[in-house]
Amino acid sequence: VDQERQVLVPHHSFARKNAGVSCMEIPLSVGLTGKTARTGRLWRVGDVLLDPDYLNSDACSRSELCLPLRVQQVVYGVFNIESPEPNAFSEHDERFMVAVLDVVSAGLERLIQQQKLQASEARFRNMLENLPTAVLIQDAKQIHYANSMAMRILGVDSLDRLCRISPMDLVAPACRHEMESRVQTLLQTKESVQSFDGQLVRVDGAVVDVEIKSVWTDCFGFACAQLYFTDISERKRSELALVESEKKFRVMVDAIPHIVWVAGTDGGLTQLNAKTTEYTGIAADNLTGWSWDQVVHPEDLAATIAM
Repeated sequence: VDQERQVLVPHHSFARKNAGVSCMEIPLSVGLTGKTARTGRLWRVGDVLLDPDYLNSDACSRSELCLPLRVQQVVYGVFNIESPEPNAFSEHDERFMVAVLDVVSAGLERLIQQQKLQASEARFRNMLENLPTAVLIQDAKQIHYANSMAMRILGVDSLDRLCRISPMDLVAPACRHEMESRVQTLLQTKESVQSFDGQLVRVDGAVVDVEIKSVWTDCFGFACAQLYFTDISERKRSELALVESEKKFRVMVDAIPHIVWVAGTDGGLTQLNAKTTEYTGIAADNLTGWSWDQVVHPEDLAATIAM
């Protein structure tokens, strides 16, 4: 049945003994086969010449048995059997063909479900492939899937090669225990694991800083962890560079033979050098926020605050 065009299209196996009769498309609005497709009912006609719905496409035909091929109330096709003899089909023939069609329908339903599943998986894979985030699906021992971004970060040229690598071999030794613990907890509880920073090892041995988030998923019947990770190497380098810069600034400021302090917009101290604590005799931990007022002479305090 071509639902879009509302016609019955002959299957390539359809054949007639009379070679002069062509196999044509039949609108669902005409003929016994069209009526079967429209109603979803079986029709057994002893003499087609007496049936007003009969479409005379073969002068040799006298009796006909039409059965709908249905899956969950949807008609996908029509089995049409014709005979040159009147009343050629009995109730026994009808029951036999119904039993045959039940088997065919069951097989067709499995095929349709398989096609729907494949289409759904294809859409899911296409979505994952177009994500800017790396995605990897694994169970406790094996990798089942990785998108192109994940393979790029891990330096792998094929999914087949990646799936032959143990998941934990891709985790830096310093992070391996934590990763194993998080994956095991996820597989047991099925609850999402809070994102964390870790390190992965590329196949060439290079270490990559990543932020990882994981959720539970079912993959081909296996309980799996679906990992989302982002390369944060640049962020880590920036953080390290900032720490180094602050260290250099601290060394420079402490080397100045004068009092140096930095205050926020609210007037509270945020930073001071070693000379400040040496001059005041107060530890740096005690000179925070507005505590600087204790080292200003009472007569100068009002004017200092006004500044």
